[in-house]
Amino acid sequence: MRRRQANTGVGMAVMVACFLLTSCSGRPNDLRHYADKTTGAPTSAVTSQPRVTASAPPSNDPAVVRRRAADVMLTDGLVAEIGFSPRGPQQATVLERLPSCSARLEQPTAGMEATWAGTTPATTLSEYIAGYQDVTGAQVLETTQRGLHCRTYRAGDRTYQVTPVELASRPVGVDAYYAWCEQSAVGSADCAVLLGRGKLVAYLQVAATAETRARNLLQQVVGPAATRLVTAGP
Repeated sequence: MRRRQANTGVGMAVMVACFLLTSCSGRPNDLRHYADKTTGAPTSAVTSQPRVTASAPPSNDPAVVRRRAADVMLTDGLVAEIGFSPRGPQQATVLERLPSCSARLEQPTAGMEATWAGTTPATTLSEYIAGYQDVTGAQVLETTQRGLHCRTYRAGDRTYQVTPVELASRPVGVDAYYAWCEQSAVGSADCAVLLGRGKLVAYLQVAATAETRARNLLQQVVGPAATRLVTAGP
């Protein structure tokens, strides 16, 4: 009987101790509280990334200037109507001076050149388009025109006479232009023109057996060349 009472007393003491422990911990002693509480899934912070947008290449990028120059050059179809055929593909090049009088050209960002053959071996057409960043085509022509006032110049063993010429009609849409012809005592005659439009300059040169022929052909290509140049915009 005493053992049973002792066991009962021990059991009561254990229950009291458990009650006190759970109460002192500050947590609820109802197990349902723990059973019903769920652990939320971990969340990850979403960091917004800056949006990257493709920007247009700058206008002073040589590759962009070359493409622009190539787009406004005379086409094979246009010069075929005048009697010229392709002599080779367009080529990237930069001219710092003209053959005539060694007249200086401003340093362009980039340039393109193409040549065509005429109906005779002595007849050729060439066009050079240059693009600039800090100066306009009209400003380039102003500088180059002063260098073309030499009247005569020597190249190799030949002396060339330079004569300014007036075109039969003004090139439409360009900001500035200047034309001239040159001829040596022997050989063919050359006639050329500079066209300035916006930040572009076109230099066209026609070679033929006689100055009259070269000038007539130049007059025929100036109109289409100016129209192509104007399509580049300001």
